[in-house]
Amino acid sequence: RGRARERNPAAKVARLDPAVTAALARCPWPGNVRELENVVTRLVVVCAKEVIEMADLQAHVPQVLSATTPAAGAAPRLTTLREHENEYITWVIEQCGGNKTRAAEILGIDPSTIHRRKPPA
Repeated sequence: RGRARERNPAAKVARLDPAVTAALARCPWPGNVRELENVVTRLVVVCAKEVIEMADLQAHVPQVLSATTPAAGAAPRLTTLREHENEYITWVIEQCGGNKTRAAEILGIDPSTIHRRKPPA
């Protein structure tokens, strides 16, 4: 949360609800710490309140919950890191109203990376 607040000083988020922290801890994070960091940054950017709750996690990052609670009797679908990254990039672009430059700022990447990695929407 600290780095996310540094990148977005106007953010109102002060903390994560303990249930959110537990859900994030249960997620396998195939993209390592950077993927987790990006999810927390996303939550800080899109949530306009002091405490991020499970409803916020469900609304803004549902793939985290689905990764921690696979359907009964079903094996979770394994995806590549590239698929996760593309899904996340697409989601951030959507949250920014299609503004790829702003999305790149939030993601902490060069805008050219978005143009190389994502087909035009």
